Amino acid sequence: MIRIALGLCVLGGCHEAVRVDGPQWSGQQSYLLLLSAANTPPRLWAINVPDGDEVEGPVLSVQGTATLTAIHFGCRLEALGLPPGPISLRDAPAPTVPLPRALGLQALVFDDGEAGAWASVPGLDAALTDALRRLPIDEGPSCTTNAPLLTTDPVPGSRERGRAVFSAILPSNRVLVGTTRDRYFVLGADGREEQELEIDEPGPFVAAYAGVDETVWLMAQDGRLIAGPLDGPWTVATSSVPLQRRVDDAPFVESATLVGPDRPGVPFELFVAADDRTLGRHDGQTWVDLRVAPAESRSPSPALVWLGPGRALAGNVTERGQDLV
Repeated sequence: MIRIALGLCVLGGCHEAVRVDGPQWSGQQSYLLLLSAANTPPRLWAINVPDGDEVEGPVLSVQGTATLTAIHFGCRLEALGLPPGPISLRDAPAPTVPLPRALGLQALVFDDGEAGAWASVPGLDAALTDALRRLPIDEGPSCTTNAPLLTTDPVPGSRERGRAVFSAILPSNRVLVGTTRDRYFVLGADGREEQELEIDEPGPFVAAYAGVDETVWLMAQDGRLIAGPLDGPWTVATSSVPLQRRVDDAPFVESATLVGPDRPGVPFELFVAADDRTLGRHDGQTWVDLRVAPAESRSPSPALVWLGPGRALAGNVTERGQDLV
């Protein structure tokens, strides 16, 4: 474990440093530390998680109240393209944050000589996002978030669980799986069941996306979109997904794909592609219909990949089917 020393510095001098445990996250191999305080630009450090005994981490000079934010990654700094230690930021920001999807975000508040506890946070403010865009990374990181390897051993009760309909990689390096029996399971890195979700909103659900802040988004057959942490509570985000097909005068879709940002510091958005060739984008408030095929056409295998803010690549959503848009 890494120990971080926080020293409070004021006009009268610096007080004795307060040492706190470094942030911890399941599966982390490295993390970025961002120190932010009022009226000062953020400062950044890159740290590899040690394999052995406790080691001393950076000594950070803090003026007044400050916040430490940790961004956890499932690979070493070498794969991120960063050396360990303090980071000198570039003058000009890149168009996007040059980092892969993070395992999670945490923050710790240091106030009046006292350090709080590390706690999960949903996202980064504008100043920290701008700092990440100035990271000295020339090439795309080789670090990626991969789906855990699933066990080939039979799982007891598989017949009762139903056939898998969708899966979504969670930031904690686990997988959420939905089945044909309207049951939803979290699988660990070994592919074994860790948890069955209790969802108080009616399903069945046909697609899922997990944000970097661990909020999970689920799309129902009738086009409703609900959101919440794995343990709930779940709330209806919107019921206005622009689905094309209707059954008994109600929206209906059998399969769909949801994608969104895979790295921190990017504005929230969702793209959806459905088997009725629906294609749309959700900005957290409203949907924009991006459909490029007639409503009566159908695609059994919609494909969708998030490319960056405001950009996605979709397949099997045109009238001809094989085109990419």
